[in-house]
Amino acid sequence: MPSDFTWNSWIGSAVAIGTAIVVAAAALALLALVANLISRRVPWVRDLARRVRNAMIVAAAVVAIWIAASVTEPAEQSWWPSVSRIFLIATILTGSWLLAASVSFGFERLIDREEAVLVGPEARRRRTQLLVIHRLVLVTIAVLALGTVLFTFPEMRAVGTSLLASAGIVSIIAGLAAQSILGNLIAGVQVAFTDAIKVGDVVVIQGEWGRVGEINLSYVVIYVWDERRLVVPCSYFTTTPIETWTRKSDKILGTVYLDLDWRVPMD
Repeated sequence: MPSDFTWNSWIGSAVAIGTAIVVAAAALALLALVANLISRRVPWVRDLARRVRNAMIVAAAVVAIWIAASVTEPAEQSWWPSVSRIFLIATILTGSWLLAASVSFGFERLIDREEAVLVGPEARRRRTQLLVIHRLVLVTIAVLALGTVLFTFPEMRAVGTSLLASAGIVSIIAGLAAQSILGNLIAGVQVAFTDAIKVGDVVVIQGEWGRVGEINLSYVVIYVWDERRLVVPCSYFTTTPIETWTRKSDKILGTVYLDLDWRVPMD
């Protein structure tokens, strides 16, 4: 390293960023090694590490570059506050990605464990509830991340204060404008937790016979017997009678009509 080397220079910044990336990579490699050792006793740790690996790599790289740049030459520049805010937003988004990946892995393990223990309608009921809770948690993470990103801007804080001051009027307008959307979201939660329908149930809707394939927060997808897909708003299931064949049992009874010649032997 040259004798006139200083960290408060562009060369020093490049060296600091490179060093930070190497340290971050070493930390990730150490975590991977620890995960492999733990997975010998707890096998699911390896699957968790594989699921969150990409998010951890991106998050570690962003934080490492941000820290290295904030203590070297870029921090002395007039444009650094704007770039620093970009790094802050990137950190929030990658952290939310990491959290969402971990939550998804946890819910998938819960669903697999429930399906291994329970069978029939009870298994479908628990699976439906876990799927809806999973989607609610992911939506909550996304909303919180977006709100945190917006409030990193001072202008948005002022807007937020103004909105809070007129919260009564805003809530009324928003309620009227989003009545259908909120109604569907509430209906989706209601469908999942009142046991009205479950994923895998056989139902007849508007003359269409099929199975409940997906229950989302605002709509339900029916897998029709002829490979078509019927997308129905969740509010439909809370306001309209439906025909379900597998509410309490997987046994399906039906009538089959055969047009035969009267001379055909009954046997």
